[in-house]
Amino acid sequence: MVTGRLQLTAINDGAQTLDVSVGRGDIVGELGIIEQAPRSAAATATRDSTLARLSEEAFETLTGRYPKLMLQVFRKILTRVMRPNLSAPEAGMIAVAVLSPNADVDMVRSISREIESHGPTLFLDREQVSRFFNRRGVVDADAGTAEQARHDELLHEADVTHRWVVLETDPTLTTWSRRALRSADRVVLVTSPFPDEREHELIRAFTEAVDTVTDRELWMVQTNQVFINRPTANKAVIATMHPDRILQHHRGLPSSTARLGRLASGTATGVALSGGGGRSFAQIGALRALAEAGHNLDVVTRTSMGSVVASMFALVADPKNLTEHIEEGFRGTNVIDYTLPLVSLTSGKGLTEAIIATVGPILIEELTLPFCCLSTNLTTAQLVEHRRGSVADALRASVSLPGVFPPVVVNGELLVDGGVMENLPVGPLVRDSGVGTVLAVDVAPPNGPGSSLAYGSGVSGGQALRHQVSRNRASYPGIANTVMSSMLRSSARARNDALADDNVDMNLSVNLRGVKLLDFDAISEIAERGYRATGPPWNASRACERGRARFMVGPGLLGSKYWRETDHTTPQQSVR
Repeated sequence: MVTGRLQLTAINDGAQTLDVSVGRGDIVGELGIIEQAPRSAAATATRDSTLARLSEEAFETLTGRYPKLMLQVFRKILTRVMRPNLSAPEAGMIAVAVLSPNADVDMVRSISREIESHGPTLFLDREQVSRFFNRRGVVDADAGTAEQARHDELLHEADVTHRWVVLETDPTLTTWSRRALRSADRVVLVTSPFPDEREHELIRAFTEAVDTVTDRELWMVQTNQVFINRPTANKAVIATMHPDRILQHHRGLPSSTARLGRLASGTATGVALSGGGGRSFAQIGALRALAEAGHNLDVVTRTSMGSVVASMFALVADPKNLTEHIEEGFRGTNVIDYTLPLVSLTSGKGLTEAIIATVGPILIEELTLPFCCLSTNLTTAQLVEHRRGSVADALRASVSLPGVFPPVVVNGELLVDGGVMENLPVGPLVRDSGVGTVLAVDVAPPNGPGSSLAYGSGVSGGQALRHQVSRNRASYPGIANTVMSSMLRSSARARNDALADDNVDMNLSVNLRGVKLLDFDAISEIAERGYRATGPPWNASRACERGRARFMVGPGLLGSKYWRETDHTTPQQSVR
């Protein structure tokens, strides 16, 4: 592959055995030559592509002369066999079509400049191409003409010599616009939050042009004022486009443009926040400390109770006032409203009221930052990623700790806490084509509950109560803590696998000694513990320069070599 993108598919005995995207620098058809057999997979061009054809004789000559070349070929084959579900190659060509009349002036150039800060980038629009050829009409050349061939050669050379190429289309579907759409790996359509009929027609036309080529990422960016307190995701537009992702862009806000550039180039930073009940509020402080350390936090994933924290952060994109927002929603609400334990220990009513009071009626598509939370489908034994629809509904499913809160019923299926299967939601970030760096903040307790009394083969509620109120008060493992700790232990393998596979660039395990899983009435204090534990001010970029890093942090560890003795635990650090 010299330029472009191919989709390789293979079907054997009615089952698909291969479905992988390959890009520049990859090889195809090598297995057929080695096996002396017909090609086992079909290759479909998903964008305008250039391939270098190598005959069997030339292949044998090259591998005979350069044995290390055959080693590289075998590595490619083994990678596809051992990891058939590889993510698609990073987007090299990005087409941006600004269809909204209210978008920032020079928006696409600003995005291009942000992308350029991460690697060699070329910006091309109609004027740039015309200036290169010193002929204005070349961009409108028909297919099959000499001008069109020269134009394709320019795009080919740009793709080879630059890490990213940003193609700004015309505001209408011209010949240049079509060529840019056909050449791009990722198409970004910038629309208004409430487009008029003319803009609807443009959206429809551009979407149809994109749909003519398979395996194309289509992103929708809605541009609006710095902040508006109402939903902005237009259902009619979404129904027309079927976008792979929906992003919000705040007009006139440089940080929003910079974030869009990072997402478009696949260099954004994603943050995975673990489950941990009330301990999750410590992640409010951790997010604030990371932001103060200079990290651009662009995408957030969460499971369990801390999904509330993540969703509010995704809404305001600023961790400074998170504590106040969440406290306001939870204030005066009895989250742990015990009931007759036939379905669960609590009714779930208090939890639902607190969630609605915190996030309101907003949709996931309308959040400032890309957001995803996880729940577990008990009926199908599958992990569910919530990327669309009501934020409150998604949170209610994600935090439904089995046995403590009642499950959420959706189409006759039961959804419970995502931490049952994956308590550290790294997977959605790894699969996200916009994320280049993954940070994880883990607040799950290292140990589960204990008991000061060996009560033998059985224990009654009355017996436990008598010991709890007696002079020699004994501790028993509470139902809720036992259930939650069991869940965290059961999902620990998924967490360890994510860390072992080097999917996480930096993992912070925050020490919260003394904070219980069901502490929901001390949000400010727990948040401050998380802030001190992460330790401002800390320049984490220096750690990342040394390679992937994992930290066990105690209060102030990352900001200073000193920390409070009262919260001290032995810090552990390994840098690879």
